[in-house]
Amino acid sequence: EKALTYAELKEKGDQILEAAAQKAAKLKDGGLHASGDLDGAVFVSESAAPQLSGVTSRIAAPAAKKATKRRAGAARGNGKGQHGGRDDSPSPPRSCTGTASSAGAGGDKRSRGNATLALDSAAADELRRSDPDLHQVVVRLGYLPESFANIAIDKIFRPKAKRVAKTLQEAGALEARILNKRISLCTDGQFLVDAALDSKKGVASLDKVKFKEALSTVSEKLDLPWEVKCLAVEVAASEAVSVMLDPPDGDVAKAVPAAQDFARILAPPRFEADPIPFEALKPAVASLISELLEDQKDDGPPSSVPLRMADDADGETANALDPSEVNQMWWQELAWRVMNCFSNASFMNAVSKVDFGKDHCPLQTALGDLYDQLILAEKSDEWSELKGEVDEVGDVFGRVLLVCSALLALLSSNPEARGLSAKDAVPLLTYKGEGPLENSLRQILMENKTWQKLIDLTNRVAGTAKLWYPKLVSIGLSLEECELDPAKLFPVLCDGLGQLEELRQNLKPNATNALENLMGRAATTVVKYLTSCKEISELDTSLFTGFSQNLLLLEREAGITDAMVRFNGWHAKKSKEISLESLATYVKRIQDQENSTEGKKQPVDWKMLTSLLSQVEDRVPETLADQLQAVTHNLVMLMAEEAADKSAVDVDATSIRHKEACILALLKKIQHPFESFVKKLIQSYVQGVQLRDALKEYTDLGRDSAERMRKDPQKSSLLHTCKALQVTDKAVEAAKVAWTACPRSDDLNDELNKWFKLDPSFVLRQKDAFGPLADSISAICKNLAGSTQSVLAECAQAASGFEQQGANDWKRGISKEDTMNLEKVIGIANETLGNMDGKKLADRIKSLEEVHKQIAACVKQFFPYYGLLKKHGQEAGLSNFDVLQNVSAQSLPQKIGVFRTLFAEGLMFYSHVSPSANSVASIRAQLVLVAGESICRSDVQPALLKRAEELTETSTL
Repeated sequence: EKALTYAELKEKGDQILEAAAQKAAKLKDGGLHASGDLDGAVFVSESAAPQLSGVTSRIAAPAAKKATKRRAGAARGNGKGQHGGRDDSPSPPRSCTGTASSAGAGGDKRSRGNATLALDSAAADELRRSDPDLHQVVVRLGYLPESFANIAIDKIFRPKAKRVAKTLQEAGALEARILNKRISLCTDGQFLVDAALDSKKGVASLDKVKFKEALSTVSEKLDLPWEVKCLAVEVAASEAVSVMLDPPDGDVAKAVPAAQDFARILAPPRFEADPIPFEALKPAVASLISELLEDQKDDGPPSSVPLRMADDADGETANALDPSEVNQMWWQELAWRVMNCFSNASFMNAVSKVDFGKDHCPLQTALGDLYDQLILAEKSDEWSELKGEVDEVGDVFGRVLLVCSALLALLSSNPEARGLSAKDAVPLLTYKGEGPLENSLRQILMENKTWQKLIDLTNRVAGTAKLWYPKLVSIGLSLEECELDPAKLFPVLCDGLGQLEELRQNLKPNATNALENLMGRAATTVVKYLTSCKEISELDTSLFTGFSQNLLLLEREAGITDAMVRFNGWHAKKSKEISLESLATYVKRIQDQENSTEGKKQPVDWKMLTSLLSQVEDRVPETLADQLQAVTHNLVMLMAEEAADKSAVDVDATSIRHKEACILALLKKIQHPFESFVKKLIQSYVQGVQLRDALKEYTDLGRDSAERMRKDPQKSSLLHTCKALQVTDKAVEAAKVAWTACPRSDDLNDELNKWFKLDPSFVLRQKDAFGPLADSISAICKNLAGSTQSVLAECAQAASGFEQQGANDWKRGISKEDTMNLEKVIGIANETLGNMDGKKLADRIKSLEEVHKQIAACVKQFFPYYGLLKKHGQEAGLSNFDVLQNVSAQSLPQKIGVFRTLFAEGLMFYSHVSPSANSVASIRAQLVLVAGESICRSDVQPALLKRAEELTETSTL
């Protein structure tokens, strides 16, 4: 009725405990109390200490289950338990005997029911050694509640000891803190178990803060269940991705550690290194694989069973499990969690929200680091063996490698650095399997605009990147090797800058960023070296050409603007010295190449030489002039070789003209004794190359003259080629004339002998090449000749053979005496000319005149080349031209005159028989032709001609 102080309460409790102890001592068999509603208890002596993973799990729980089955409700007066006629309170094992203690501290007036048990001294010693904290609680209680079996190490994830703790708290016992900590540990364990068993829906809804707190607390006391360890991996990976998506302060750079952690979490183990123990707050797949491999070495029963089997997994069940089956369950659990790390919403968001050129860096870092670890593992025999033995490992990491390869091939600026290319993205982009991860990623890649752009960029350089990436690497390595030696660094830098534009074009965007940064640092070093050099002759000045312009390619790099200003200022001051030195250096290099007998000669850079020549004054110092004169012969020799090389596909009219311009510029700088000859000579080479190009272009039109004529109906290509032959022939003749005009003297004999070998005639020694020209001309002539014969036959048919010397020459019937007898002439004409179709004959004469024009034009077109082709061995192929030329000049005009005469005589006959205004007008037109000698007057029948003239003179029509 009154409030007791703590001291009074403690004293009261001690009295109760003492009374209970005396009463319990009278029980000889450790039997049951009559009644009570406290947790079932096993009484222990003060020396008893529970080992939760051993004694309580091996004795309390199994024994309690067996006792429960035996008793069938004996503990509660009516013989039935609280759950459908069975008693859930276990009885103590028969093998355990001892002295019972009193009821719990705090004077709880409720009588203890269920079972109590005193441990033997051996069991008590084991409890005291293994768990001193719980031993202290049990000593305070004076008994071991059955619920303590559920806070044993192997059953810590199902706590049921809160009632005992409450009893101690109400009693104010210090041991309540110890028990509460144990119960809290069990609560955390239960939370971890629930999370592991209920997180099939994903970790998005999991309270990750609470999970990590529970993980930290429980892992300090005991080993975690396998499922919880696997879940810890998934949670850690999910948190890493979350940081990648939303880095602190929005700074992408701060997300990189999280990206690296993602790769660390999921990387396979390094078998050559010592296994890394599992850390609850820093979990890793590698640790779990190593742990599982160690467990598999034990041939005994499994040390633990899956949580989903825990309720049925007493000692007998655990021993009955096949270790290989349990191990397979562990591998499946791990594989499932690893796949969840990629197929969860966080990772899909990270892929979907890639921002090309900006925010994709963390994702690329994560995938890149993981890919590197996977490829490293692939080189390990142990890893290959594991994948072969455990299907789950081979499947999941094979899929992860496919995903990493595909995404990196698209994301990376230089996927070639990892041996990847566009083809590595194909398996994911064309995936048709049932994997949800692959299908989800494929859908993102095919629908997301950013990924579409990345795919397009990757495809654009798919064919060139594999060729140009090694060049990028090579340039970078060369720059690094020479970075401490500016003299060696300068040419390497110039070479790299010369290829930078092509590298940019043939690689993905940003692929050259690292190289450009390296070049920027190298450029500042080189500029400092150049501008501080005292002697220009110590420098390779030929590299200065375009150097300043190429530095503009690096304008984004730090310090480049200042370096350009410094170099340009120095170069302007030293320009004259630099120009002369650059020219002298390059000319000497050409001479050295010509004199060298070792290795392949480097080709002359004609553009560079022309540029160097343009930078110096028209007259150079004598020493340099001597060098230039000496090198002139070398350059002309190169031109001659290229002009003579029919297989030199890189030598065309444009390139040979560039060389011509270079030599002409060189001649301006010196006083060459054979300048006029050299100019004519190189001009013949230029024309020779143009002729070669024209011949090739024409012969490529077809395999024979017929096909070439079909493709060149206007004969423009044929005429162009013939013209090229003519120009070349003239150029060669001009060079020969110029050679004869070269000065002769003893001092120049050696020089003359050198130039004498450069005979320009070789450009025309292409006898076989000129054959198609002659063939085509001959074919054209043959076709025209055929057309002429055809039209002549038509004219003869229209004339019915009445023409002069024709088969039915109408004037044969007129005797010499009747030549001027108009009446008799009209009579004979009426029988002959009166039956002739004059209009048809007029049309055929017109056709014949058109053919004659074509023949005349053809002869005129090709006659200038007729003699030239005969000169170069094509006389046999031009026989048809000879025939056509004769037809055009003689036979055809004569035939046309004959038919014109017949037609005129017919008109004269017709106008006499049927005079009219039209017929008189026609006669006048014919008389004009007679007067103009288009129709020979002596060939016209005299009587008809006289009558026609009279009609036109007297006619009033």
